[in-house]
Amino acid sequence: MPAASASWIDRLTTPLAVTLAVSAIWAIWTVGQIRRAPVGALVNVGQTFHDQGKGASETIDRHHVAVGQVTGYDGQFFYYTALDPRHSPSYIDEPGYLYSRVVYPFLARLISFGRPAAVPLALLIINLAAVAGGTYALALLLRLRGASPVFAALYGLAPGLYIAVKHDLSEPLAYALVLAALVAWWWDDDRQRPWLVGAIFALAVLTRESTYLFPLALAVAALLGLQDGLERRRDRDVRSALIVGGVALLPYLVLRLLLLAWLGSSGSSPEAERFALVPLGGLLSHWPLNSGLLEQLWGVVLPSLVALGLVVWFTRRLGPTLIALVLNVAVLVVFLPTPSYDSLTGSARIALGVVCAFLACLPLIPSTARAEVALVVAVLGMAPWFALFPEAFGR
Repeated sequence: MPAASASWIDRLTTPLAVTLAVSAIWAIWTVGQIRRAPVGALVNVGQTFHDQGKGASETIDRHHVAVGQVTGYDGQFFYYTALDPRHSPSYIDEPGYLYSRVVYPFLARLISFGRPAAVPLALLIINLAAVAGGTYALALLLRLRGASPVFAALYGLAPGLYIAVKHDLSEPLAYALVLAALVAWWWDDDRQRPWLVGAIFALAVLTRESTYLFPLALAVAALLGLQDGLERRRDRDVRSALIVGGVALLPYLVLRLLLLAWLGSSGSSPEAERFALVPLGGLLSHWPLNSGLLEQLWGVVLPSLVALGLVVWFTRRLGPTLIALVLNVAVLVVFLPTPSYDSLTGSARIALGVVCAFLACLPLIPSTARAEVALVVAVLGMAPWFALFPEAFGR
């Protein structure tokens, strides 16, 4: 290949170039979305929960965006929390559970300067910035570990990420923090930063608790002395394992105790804790077969299982990223509770952890097979776009 051509290819495949390309697509979507409906429509406020708390908060009652549906969706709870953190529990289903994800709504309140009218825009801006930041962090991680940053676009354009942004949910910010923590963990093999990594993971866990699967994987690998094979060989590192695992989890546990004292609930959702007792029992409980079930089988379950199978086949080496992939597939797909499989809207965004873990595993796959493996999983994982594209970019 001529040197000039190679130079241009290198420029177009840098982490920044990949991030700008993904951000340009999101910019097109954002402009179209704002032209079609007010930004507040993304909140998806429901009549049921607004009426449930009516009278508890003057701010929420006076400044809430227009009601869109009977029940609405989870983004309304983050919106209410950002509007009035003290009185919003009256308007929230399982307030202790939603209040355990405080970073997203409190950050929206911060950047909106507490102005109610600016909160919907703040929620959207945070998620768009998180998409760009997460894509950049993943692209940087891939380059650090010897893989092409281009693969990060599979995360930035993931259907589950679109669903989360479209409904003002916390997953984009949570997984952007996860990817930032992974970059910090592997930034320099000669100098570990367990305190920094643990602190970033702590913010991720306080944004969405399921992200703890990642620091747990790193902690287990450090405790057992397991490496991916890409870094310098190390012995067991009990100190780093305890710091990363403990620092990531401790603030969340403290928050749950505070919520128990304030709300009488520790932040647990009874439904969410009922994991399926048999593999894919949560999905199969929605039998008989219908279009919604097929979408989730094809767009969530199959790509997750194929991704895990391919990574295991090509690596055959247990390390932190493979442990993270196994944990995410098991918890967020195979044994996911029945309510989370009610629709693609829930299961696809919940499975974002699988997307992050799989892409972090790509550098472990031999370079001769890396593109093919990514293509196979991408074709399966992007399948939901057949249903989502008209909604996202239609008029």
